[in-house]
Amino acid sequence: MKRIGMLLVLFAALLLPCGAAEKKTSGSCGVNISWRLEDGVLTISGTGEMHNYIDRAPWWDSRDEITALVLEPGVTNLGDRAMQACENLQWVSIGPDVTVLGRYALNECSALQEITIPDTVTKIDGHCFQDCTGLRSVRLPEGLTAIADSCFKGCSMLTEISLPESLQTIGEEAFAASGLTEVILPDTVTQVGPDAFGGTPVVRARLSADCENWKETFQGCDQLESVEIPYGVQRLDTVFSGCSALETVALPESVVSISGCFLQCTSLREVTLPESLEFLCGNNFACCESLTELTLPEGLKELGSWEFAESGIQSLHLPASLEEVSARTFFYTQLSELTVSEDNPYYWMDGNFLMLRRDQDMVLCYALRTEETVEVPKGTTIIADGAFQGQPKLREVILPEGLRIIAWMAFYDCRALETVQWNDDLEEIGDSAFSSSTSLKEAILPESLRTLGGAAFENSGIETVRLPDGLTYISDACFYNCQQLKAVELPETMETIGGAAFLCCTALEELTLPDSVRRISNDAFHKCTSLKYISLPEALRELDKTALSECDQLEEVKFQGSEVQWQALTEVWDEESIEALPVEYGYVLPKISEVPEDLFDTEKTTGQEPKDHGKLILLGVVLGVAACVLGLGWCVEKGRKRRER
Repeated sequence: MKRIGMLLVLFAALLLPCGAAEKKTSGSCGVNISWRLEDGVLTISGTGEMHNYIDRAPWWDSRDEITALVLEPGVTNLGDRAMQACENLQWVSIGPDVTVLGRYALNECSALQEITIPDTVTKIDGHCFQDCTGLRSVRLPEGLTAIADSCFKGCSMLTEISLPESLQTIGEEAFAASGLTEVILPDTVTQVGPDAFGGTPVVRARLSADCENWKETFQGCDQLESVEIPYGVQRLDTVFSGCSALETVALPESVVSISGCFLQCTSLREVTLPESLEFLCGNNFACCESLTELTLPEGLKELGSWEFAESGIQSLHLPASLEEVSARTFFYTQLSELTVSEDNPYYWMDGNFLMLRRDQDMVLCYALRTEETVEVPKGTTIIADGAFQGQPKLREVILPEGLRIIAWMAFYDCRALETVQWNDDLEEIGDSAFSSSTSLKEAILPESLRTLGGAAFENSGIETVRLPDGLTYISDACFYNCQQLKAVELPETMETIGGAAFLCCTALEELTLPDSVRRISNDAFHKCTSLKYISLPEALRELDKTALSECDQLEEVKFQGSEVQWQALTEVWDEESIEALPVEYGYVLPKISEVPEDLFDTEKTTGQEPKDHGKLILLGVVLGVAACVLGLGWCVEKGRKRRER
């Protein structure tokens, strides 16, 4: 034991020098480039290019000791990740021959407060100064043409910067989350990446005249108060989204298209739109609650989705030039007055309804706030997306003959709606058409209906449903969370019940599915907590294991087929899912013990023939059928085991 102890001590002694090895203080970092670290100063010398590093530079282990960096004459670049995470670096001297600052070259140098970049530098790569949280002053070189992606992102102490007149490109998130309070872009800038100044405390901004397209440039700048947009700008895409302090904006006569431009500009009260504007592409004034009036210019061709959602706009006039109004343009608006130019060849007002002639259809596009009873105009063939969405007073709807389609969310969230007088020509009810209509109690749908969209009656007050013959499919979530639903009548044509179709229908107690049903999808009756009885047809070929899960009160699942068929149907289920269902079978073989005793009576003492030949024949038939079924079951089980192997 003593010898072993001595050997261990000796082994530890041999290892000790390795663990206590001194850090390197010099070495090579390029073909003709070397480095040395002395008294906290890292000096790069030689001629040519430094190496670019994917992970760690040679001085990584000593990075906490580095307080200064010197790039001597002859060195032409600062390599990728060269000084990354040197958190104590305070001073940088860039030599006269340096032309490139690499990717992540000074990333996370949080102690660096100022830097002068010589005019020889023509390229600053992506993320170069990202998260230099102490950086307060940067002198950019004259001749610089590009500031790459995320170059100064997260430089929270950098409150101002002078951009050179040579600058042409600013990358994505170049100054995002920095401390800039003013952004004056020279007209030489022709390209600005998304979110270039996003999330900064900028108060005043001027865009470049030579940059035609802008996207998300000042998104989330909630302190921006003043914006100058020069002539030459043509397209603005979510440029000022979330600029909640912005109050007034004037767009120049060069702008032809804007999209999401002023989304959530909650203080915006005045916008001047130019006559050159042709396309409002959606979400431009959504949530602009302080904007109460807006003049749409003559020449406007398109109004996109959600343009005025939750804005303060009360009245609007649609010009003669308008060719397209999105079906969702007026979602969640507070419009009390809507007019259309008499010269518009596409749109007109029919009372409170904005109407559109499209090919052979007459479309009800939008309904102003209506009275309790609404009669849809005669001749209407389509009720468009969200046409009556959120109507607070609407109690009764009378549908005209000839109406074929009720589109997506057409009556969504009409909480007072109690009655729908269905027409005999209706072919399609779209997704979420009556979703959240909590006062609607009955859906006796017309025989003409062939398509019932997903979530069509989701979260509604439906108590009774009768689906017409010819309907073959119940879409996903169609009656999801209809907690008052008690009675469902399905047609003999029904083949598929979609996923979550009756999920959380907690009042449904019993249900008999027609013989035509072939498929019941996942979660179809999940959490139907009052369901006690359900009858499944023999023809069923696909039953998801979650279709009847968490039906806590389920007392009987009546499967109209045999036990062998049930085993084939649930072959891929886990045992727990199978055992959870109290299944009874519609076809059950009689047990031998249940055969009448007199079936076997014979004249034993006389040797005569049996009293009743018919009973013996019946017994033979029963036993033959039993043998066939058992044989079939044996074949199915053998095939299953073979597949498992």
